Amino acid sequence: MYNLEYINPIEKEDFIKLAKKDYFLDKRLQSDVLDNAVILPFLRGEDNLVYGGVLSDDGRFSELSRDAEITGTDFSLYPYEQGEKEGYIDEKVIYLGPYKEQWGHFITSVVSRLWYFAENPADDIKLAYPAGEYPFIGKEIHGNYLGLLELIGFDRDRIIRVDRPTRFKQVIVPERSHVPETYYTGEFREFYEYVKSKVELDLPAYPKIYFTRCGNSDLDSHDFGEDNLREIFRENGFHVIEPSQYTVKEQIWIIKNADVIATVSGSLTHNLVFAKDEVELIVLNRQGYPMLTHLYQGAINQMRNAHVTHIEASYRLLPVNGAGPNIFYISDELIRFLKDNDFPYIPEKEQAQNWQRYLVLIWYFLRWLDIHCKQNPLRLKRLEGQFDDRSIQIYGYFREKLDWYDSQDGTNLRRLFYEAVKKYGKI
Repeated sequence: MYNLEYINPIEKEDFIKLAKKDYFLDKRLQSDVLDNAVILPFLRGEDNLVYGGVLSDDGRFSELSRDAEITGTDFSLYPYEQGEKEGYIDEKVIYLGPYKEQWGHFITSVVSRLWYFAENPADDIKLAYPAGEYPFIGKEIHGNYLGLLELIGFDRDRIIRVDRPTRFKQVIVPERSHVPETYYTGEFREFYEYVKSKVELDLPAYPKIYFTRCGNSDLDSHDFGEDNLREIFRENGFHVIEPSQYTVKEQIWIIKNADVIATVSGSLTHNLVFAKDEVELIVLNRQGYPMLTHLYQGAINQMRNAHVTHIEASYRLLPVNGAGPNIFYISDELIRFLKDNDFPYIPEKEQAQNWQRYLVLIWYFLRWLDIHCKQNPLRLKRLEGQFDDRSIQIYGYFREKLDWYDSQDGTNLRRLFYEAVKKYGKI
């Protein structure tokens, strides 16, 4: 069930369509059990697509090993011939697929084959995954990523990173139980019930929790203002959780015992896989439709039969993807939500000065250029098609929210910068 009364009217119909989509796929998943099979690390082909996966003993590609989000189809471009510089490991392994070091991807895509182990636990089976030439793929598994695997029985000694073509005694390739934006199956849900059953801790349980991005060193330079939202929810009885301060077992314990979860949109919402059924989820939007974080979340919301409320909470003056930048603010929509739900809210007595707000806007535009051009040109490419009439409408909607912006002050500030540019600038 969705409450969409607190989002902008331009995107409301799109969110309604998203809320109505049925992601459940009613089928029994299959597995390839391949003796003497080869796992190929992921390499870039001449067409700049990524190739890798599992080959049977006779060289047949296992279609179940395909990662649809990144894998090309023309395997003649893969520089490998059977037997050439192969390794051999005399072990039975489950093929994990490409390990992506990003929490949201990990708990939605990466673990989607592990239903097989939950149904068929065995001490003589290890886990294998390919290294790869692709962002975030194939690094050593560590931290909470490793913690989740250890929870179900795969400690570090039972995980094999494949960095060259390697033949195994047996490779089991389970079908994926969840493909983001497309489907989830009963196995995906049962896998997470299995994970939750492994966590019983002597720790407090909190009925209302707020997951914050604050304190994450990787995100601090992407965000501004989330601390104000966090404090509003803290003052209304929500226990604030900073994920980096908790082990994965502690986080699962807290999530599975919560009745209400609030957080900003992104990977943190995907943690709902660990929640109880019919949990209430409050999402403070930092992105609009159709960003992947929303598209990924639909299946998880349905799986948990969650009661979801979306609330506008960031200025979106430019199209952004998951990397931001984000200016969080106490929006009219948020204030209305607080009032409708009898959450007390007392505005700050000392309001920000306009010059302070201008500084934030300057940071926003410079950070946008840095994120989408300098750091990773692919991020800019992903925004193709978003500079359209809708983006102009979205800009107009949020531009009106900058009611503190004084044109004369802006002109004076621009002139000040221009004088500095004339004196010191150089192209």
